[in-house]
Amino acid sequence: MYYIHPLTHLLTHSLIAESSKNGYGYAQSHAYSIPFYCIFVSFWTQFMLEYWKRKEKTKSMEWGTTDFEEEEMERPEFKGELVPSIVDGKLRKHFTGSQRYSLLFISNIVIGLYSLSHLLRY
Repeated sequence: MYYIHPLTHLLTHSLIAESSKNGYGYAQSHAYSIPFYCIFVSFWTQFMLEYWKRKEKTKSMEWGTTDFEEEEMERPEFKGELVPSIVDGKLRKHFTGSQRYSLLFISNIVIGLYSLSHLLRY
């Protein structure tokens, strides 16, 4: 089984094992440890978030994508109707909902048939 943090597995495993030995429920025998665990998880979450932000910025600098959003262009193969943007009013290509749903329907049929063929094979 996969856990987000190894300490989570150790804490929960030891608490469950101890509570089953002495016959008390988890809430009665280890209620004092719950606030410490909550504080630990809240700090770990904040540190992990800050670490991830740093890692994200480092990788974007390594890969040269720091200003990717500013340089991003539409694919020349993209086909759609020209409609005014609701954000700035400029004309932008728009893929209509009916086109989108028809393509989704077709791809769902293909995926369903493929899955069905695998189910019937065994």
